[in-house]
Formats: sequence, C-alpha cells, structure tokens
Amino acid sequence: MPPQSITIQAQTEKGVDVNTAVDMLVAAYENLADTIYLVSSDTDLIPAVKKAQEKGKTVIYVGFSHKLSAAMVANCRETRTLTRDDLLPFMQGQMQPTKKAA
Repeated sequence: MPPQSITIQAQTEKGVDVNTAVDMLVAAYENLADTIYLVSSDTDLIPAVKKAQEKGKTVIYVGFSHKLSAAMVANCRETRTLTRDDLLPFMQGQMQPTKKAA
C-alpha cells in the first residue's frame, strides 16, 4: 500500500522549482502518494499541480496568511493557511525580541 501523503517543500533557489515539479510528477505517476502537500506559492508549478490532479492525486497548497497565491488557491484542490501563530512554536529560539519605542 502506498503512503497516504507526501510533503513537497520548495525553496527559493535556482532550479528548485524544476526539482519540485519532478518530485510531484514522480509521486503521481509512480503512485507514491494519494495526497501531495505543496509548500510553495510559485505559479510555475501549476502545470505539475494540474497533471498530478489529472492522475487522481489531491494537491494541497500550503501558503502563508500574509501572502497567499490566488492562482495556487484556484488550481489546488485544497488550501491550508499558515499564520504567524502556527509558526511561533518552531521559531522561539530563533526570534529576537522586538524593542518597544520609548
């Protein structure tokens, strides 16, 4: 039985969008997942999103509340929105306290 979901996370480096698209298509064509979570707002990935969905896979767009991609929302089956509060537990040791103006 194939895994139920796979998460594909894109970063902003040259060529990463191509690798992300390839990963999505391999997951779809080799039946590695039923659900693909895409953490990217790169609209260059929409053709891969459409092809994966044509193969019967559910692509869920995970975006950030302050900057959702309308095109990704329109083309993915579902959208999950991350807020600052969702991310805070993972950033506690990395964040600098903000200084209050006197």
